[in-house]
Amino acid sequence: MTYSTISIQNLDGTIESVLCIYDGYIKNGVGETLLNNYKTRESVLALIDGGTIEALCDSISQDDEESTVFRSSMGEDHVSYWHPSMKDYEKTFIKEPYNYMFIDGVWFVDRISDGFNRHWENLEAVLKSLQ
Repeated sequence: MTYSTISIQNLDGTIESVLCIYDGYIKNGVGETLLNNYKTRESVLALIDGGTIEALCDSISQDDEESTVFRSSMGEDHVSYWHPSMKDYEKTFIKEPYNYMFIDGVWFVDRISDGFNRHWENLEAVLKSLQ
């Protein structure tokens, strides 16, 4: 298990977040899947609104089980989290090994390998550096 968080900063500055249990890493994991498949505010909100994610796949539709997001069945609550500001999010929300944030149409990542201070990097740039 490689935990991650998936978040969006709303237009009013509030943050909504959800926990993802498996494959949180960037390359061939949650990071690459988010970058390639969740490109709009609406798709990110739909992902977060469903609550805790066990495995993130290409789509949240129910039509194709091969590429559908799997919600947690591991005793995790199906919840999403709300924060009134980025400051509150960074101060109070759990820092997982990988934390993804969608801001103004761009994905960012914060990695625990950078220490416990938040350090947001452009996800696309980070992924390119890992190729």
